[in-house]
Amino acid sequence: MATAFPAEDSHFTALSELFKDKLWFQLTEKLGDLLSVSHFQQPPHLLDLYTKFVKSFEKDLNKLSLAQFMIAASRQHEDYKSAMKFLDSAEIVKKDPQAEVMCNMEKVTRMIEVTNLAVCAPPAPLRVMKRGAY
Repeated sequence: MATAFPAEDSHFTALSELFKDKLWFQLTEKLGDLLSVSHFQQPPHLLDLYTKFVKSFEKDLNKLSLAQFMIAASRQHEDYKSAMKFLDSAEIVKKDPQAEVMCNMEKVTRMIEVTNLAVCAPPAPLRVMKRGAY
């Protein structure tokens, strides 16, 4: 991933060094910092980072921080069902009550958003009647 995005080399290098040294707390903090980096806010960069890197050592991370990262990554899914499936797959997060509640709250928020979109869909075009056609 680092070679594909040379502008982000410093981030990937830092992640790699922290992983190699097994500095899980610092690695967790760095992942949290990446959530505000514009490159990673563009889909599907957080999803890719999670699936290709974070998933391999997620058991070593702070579960609440992992839940925050996964929620941000889930927002990069193109559709509702994929995002829900992604959040449901977070078995490791379910081991921490606060992290589990955070993921469940995000799922409920998504359900409300989808419901609101369906309910608030634009109405069918109004039929305009010509004068005297009453």
